Amino acid sequence: MVRPRVRPDRRLASPWASFALTAGLVIAGCGGTAQATGPTGPRWEGALFESFPDDIAPKALGLPDATLKPTSDPALRKRSLTAEVVARVRVHTVSVERRSNGDPVFRVGLQIATPRLVEREPLGDEVEILIVPGGAAHGLARAWDVRLQGKTFIGFFRRFAGSEEGETVVHFHLAPDDAAVASAVQQVVALEEVRGK
Repeated sequence: MVRPRVRPDRRLASPWASFALTAGLVIAGCGGTAQATGPTGPRWEGALFESFPDDIAPKALGLPDATLKPTSDPALRKRSLTAEVVARVRVHTVSVERRSNGDPVFRVGLQIATPRLVEREPLGDEVEILIVPGGAAHGLARAWDVRLQGKTFIGFFRRFAGSEEGETVVHFHLAPDDAAVASAVQQVVALEEVRGK
């Protein structure tokens, strides 16, 4: 399993809750312009931050969402071209711990299905992500909690350089698990391959 490397939070007051949540996505991308890089990959900033904001699309959980159709969404195109892995994923574990102020931190484990829609760098069959207070997905994770377990998504993943020497951090976007998203990803990749020939 690929795990994000994160500095321990000394404010965490209690041990892991008795239930397990594991969901992880990894990814970083290049957005057409030169990107700042560290020793273990690009930095999570600018266009890359926008493409892999550690979020969950509301529509993926059956909530209203005003985003564009997959085939006309420029963000999907950018993610498809810069992700290390794009694949259908399933949440198989969810773990929660609480900081000293009571805010929950979610550790989510994902099983990655085969075949991948995109696989530029292998991540293995499982990946783990952290959803922390202040993160884009934290509100949804807090509302759904362990009910996330068993949910399926199409995940976009990439690795980024962490803040410490040699550290690698996984960032992600979780989209709805539907045929329209999968088809749009495949179309983007196929068109780019044709243009590259």
